Amino acid sequence: MLPPDNRSLGEYASFQYMLARPAEARAVVHQITSFVFFDEPRDEGKKEVDHLVLVRGQSTMVNYYICCLGLLPSHMLGMSRWISAEEYRADDKKSRRKTGDVLRRFRYSFYLDVLEVETLHIFDGCDKDGTERFRLVEYLDCPISPWVAMYAVLPLLALVARCFVRVCGQDVSFPFLVVAAFIGLHLVLRLTGVKVKQKVHR
Repeated sequence: MLPPDNRSLGEYASFQYMLARPAEARAVVHQITSFVFFDEPRDEGKKEVDHLVLVRGQSTMVNYYICCLGLLPSHMLGMSRWISAEEYRADDKKSRRKTGDVLRRFRYSFYLDVLEVETLHIFDGCDKDGTERFRLVEYLDCPISPWVAMYAVLPLLALVARCFVRVCGQDVSFPFLVVAAFIGLHLVLRLTGVKVKQKVHR
């Protein structure tokens, strides 16, 4: 028999796309045996292990919310887009899932199509109670390194801005300037409609 799954495709998609409530996040995180983010789009001509790994590890609530916070400005400023969600079911209901089978596939766009993400849930067995476990595999259709570098520079820019403000006889807290620089960056992206590329998804 196929393992039971009491979550809809939409619920899994929302978990991937938005900041989930702790109770919902905890339940799904429990199902994820491990995760891997690849710093390149999926190439069907390559094996999974041949893609460039950005980060991999064990799934935890901390890891989940760190990823969510990185995408939160995109959601708040209306720069996120849900492209597609697909569920793969066995043709024969009596057949069993095999380790490595694709369970679900999602595609999302963040920061006005600057970053596109393809997410796969890869079957990795079941718990004793029949709950399916899966690996979370994500392919980033935009090198993430420039974003990491950009965020790393924000505190430096805030420090320079604070020195300038002090020279002008004013005083503003450093955390406030970091937050202001962070929000300002995403507002510029939003107002200018920055787009790296347009793609047609079939």
